[in-house]
Amino acid sequence: MGMHTMGHLLFASGEIFLTKRAIQAFERNNVDYRDYLVQHCSGCWGEVGNYSEIKLSETEIQKGCMEDAGKLNVLLLKRKENGSIMSRYKLSDSTKIWIITVRDFCRNKHYTTILLPSEY
Repeated sequence: MGMHTMGHLLFASGEIFLTKRAIQAFERNNVDYRDYLVQHCSGCWGEVGNYSEIKLSETEIQKGCMEDAGKLNVLLLKRKENGSIMSRYKLSDSTKIWIITVRDFCRNKHYTTILLPSEY
């Protein structure tokens, strides 16, 4: 990952929360969490897939696709619905990091949490 540059963002992160263990993992790996946050908001979701490469069938668009996190991310963005957009990354020491953005259009509140899977 390079410097955190603001490229083409698909959605805003809203307020950002990091757990203590996530902060420690980023420090231990000498990386900046903001690089991963920019990737997340740009649709590069790590192990979940990339926005530009995930295709939805008409059935999935109409009925949903709850089994696949990448397809669910794309569906929520296309429909502009409330819900959670999730990314899963692996740091150089194999620590897994999750980034989850919750979008609540009813209350106009969005927030992003960066954590380890065990903290979910």
